[in-house]
Amino acid sequence: ARLAQAQAQYAGAEAQASMANANLLRLTNRAIENPVFVNKAPQLPASEQHAREFALENHPLLAAGRARVEAAKAMVKAANANYLPQVSAQVRGATIRDQFLPGYKQDEVGAYLNFSMPLYTSGKISSGVSQARYGLEAATRANQATERAINMGISQSYAGFYGAMAQVKAANAALDARLVAMKSVEAEMR
Repeated sequence: ARLAQAQAQYAGAEAQASMANANLLRLTNRAIENPVFVNKAPQLPASEQHAREFALENHPLLAAGRARVEAAKAMVKAANANYLPQVSAQVRGATIRDQFLPGYKQDEVGAYLNFSMPLYTSGKISSGVSQARYGLEAATRANQATERAINMGISQSYAGFYGAMAQVKAANAALDARLVAMKSVEAEMR
């Protein structure tokens, strides 16, 4: 019975290592290469920091978050542009001929520069700018929260992995102890 308990403990530790492996694979697209420790050393990605850097560069949620931040920056620029004066230039030329006076013609050439600027907007422009800035801040904070969640998941995955590895060693030692105990009982019975 104790041998079966030790075997069950070993199987549970291997299951935890597999769960840590699956979590790391989900976050970084890289797996722990050898989650079963039978006569082999485990192979992790280069380091936890390396796994974090890889995830922060390649995770699709962060790519989408960066795109939202860039869109929010563009909205802030567009909202601020409403404060700027609107300037337009126009050149026009025309020839006028009178149908009743033969030979009469008049050339008209003009260049026009139009300048307009909002004098009073009842706070519409400033509220639009504030709203765009809040949108940028929200997108930035959401992206930072995603980064923290990914870093936390990777840390948990590594901690789970190392914890499972320690449990496997303990389970192996318990299994060996139970086998020695079983052999000693058999020897005593003989």
